[in-house]
Amino acid sequence: MTKKRTIKPEDLYQLKSVADPQLSLNGNDLAFVETRMLEEENTYSSNIYYINAKESKKPIQWTFGKHRNHSPRWSPDGESIAFVSDRDGKSQIYMMSKAGGEARC
Repeated sequence: MTKKRTIKPEDLYQLKSVADPQLSLNGNDLAFVETRMLEEENTYSSNIYYINAKESKKPIQWTFGKHRNHSPRWSPDGESIAFVSDRDGKSQIYMMSKAGGEARC
């Protein structure tokens, strides 16, 4: 029998939390938030991911960096997503096209 290892405090840096799934009106596009701890900064980072539920491929990371990007919400036409980010030092609403590109405030 293999000896079991106990959880150590530094194991928390390996954990990721997935939350706030948002399905678009077409029923296929899904955005969600992945949060993880940043060891050196001793804080959290959240980024938005996208997956097409019909194609069931790997999720695509839509936002990057050490910021808090959260609360994704689809536009009524499903072609863009709004989310909250503190990338400029304070929390503001950003929009990003489903087709890609840089988010705009």
